[in-house]
Amino acid sequence: MAYQLKNWAVVGNMDPYLPPECRKISLMGEIYGRGKREFDGKEFPDGKAVYTSSIKEVNGRMITTRSGSTYELVGDPNVEYLEFLKDTGRVYDPVNPIKVINLNDMDPEMN
Repeated sequence: MAYQLKNWAVVGNMDPYLPPECRKISLMGEIYGRGKREFDGKEFPDGKAVYTSSIKEVNGRMITTRSGSTYELVGDPNVEYLEFLKDTGRVYDPVNPIKVINLNDMDPEMN
């Protein structure tokens, strides 16, 4: 079952002292489709702002995280995230909004 994320953004740990291979990206947004559930004593009603675990796989707007949860990115991203993309010269693609390079698919001579 996929949860829905609305008003979403890609976030990450960009600590300059952290090796690049340890910098993980994840999602934040308003979650829908969980119902009113408790997790670690905290309530997660629809519309609650959440951060996901790090992204493991991207298939268009369907995102699977390291925890095994699957999220569907619904609607447009967070306005601040769109501004960040524009300010850094990145183009937002509504069909494939998140770009991840799988090092296993790269040319072995480049690794």
